[in-house]
Amino acid sequence: RRRAHPLVQDRLRWLRLAEARATGRSAEAQRLRTELGLLTQLYTAGPFDNEGGVGHRKRYGPELAPASALRLKRTWVGKGTVVRWRRLPRVFPDGVLRPGALLESPDSSVIYLRTDLQARRARTMALRLGTNGAYRVWLNGILVAESTARRALRADQDAVGLRLRKGRNALLVKLAAEGSAPRAILRVTRPKGGPARDVRCVAPPTGTSGGVTVFRPGAKPVAGPKVTTVRAALEGATKRRPKDRAARRALIRFHLAVQPDDRRLDRALGLARELIALGTPDADAYRLLAASEKTTDAQRRALEAAVKQSPKDVRSLAALG
Repeated sequence: RRRAHPLVQDRLRWLRLAEARATGRSAEAQRLRTELGLLTQLYTAGPFDNEGGVGHRKRYGPELAPASALRLKRTWVGKGTVVRWRRLPRVFPDGVLRPGALLESPDSSVIYLRTDLQARRARTMALRLGTNGAYRVWLNGILVAESTARRALRADQDAVGLRLRKGRNALLVKLAAEGSAPRAILRVTRPKGGPARDVRCVAPPTGTSGGVTVFRPGAKPVAGPKVTTVRAALEGATKRRPKDRAARRALIRFHLAVQPDDRRLDRALGLARELIALGTPDADAYRLLAASEKTTDAQRRALEAAVKQSPKDVRSLAALG
């Protein structure tokens, strides 16, 4: 019997986690959080200013030495307060990190998160991120990823390949949100998805020891190893089978559900129009077009076309009101 793709199994774990939490099965919920690879043993520093989005590019203190031992008594001038590294307690059972809720972080702010990944051997892993704003990621002091996307938070919006060395690996994540406090879903998996059983989160060392990374202004991310993503798999299927309506529908739904960024939402609209152009569109195709359109008039026209195609289609009728 053929097993489901590891990322599909991960999606099922998310659904089972929600069910376990809703029914009070705390032990099962904890096991699922572990299998999903949600980051733990976290320290946080912030909030720092991000009004107008300036904080994403600004180098605040925590990122000047992203692989060093944490100096817990060191302070920086934050947004309206003095900030330092603090331990982030495990109070996010749904997997969504909301450090601002504990730090009384104002809207439009920057927050740093730090943990260490302990690997039994040198190997490649994937950091899967969902954020509600821009971010930067350092591994062992090297900038490995960044994004300036402004979007709604979803799990696994991006994936970053991590080349871990044997032993301890310093992981620093910078979150920069505008109009709200930073939030994120961060987890480590195998390159194709699934539990990273020989990698675990450990608390970073504290004190004055530890390596210091030389600050290099304007440094660009160093590309890591390639890892599997749902988006790449669906795009590959659409490219290999350009007339496959099911593959195209799946890719459109992915873009609409995950909302990687504005560019990807434009891609969803283009795919929906291509789906219509393939001929003999059904009501579902027009509903996907309506969900991808950006104006109310265009959405209504697509829904009206869906009803014309299938006059008893309940979802299209309900959307039209």
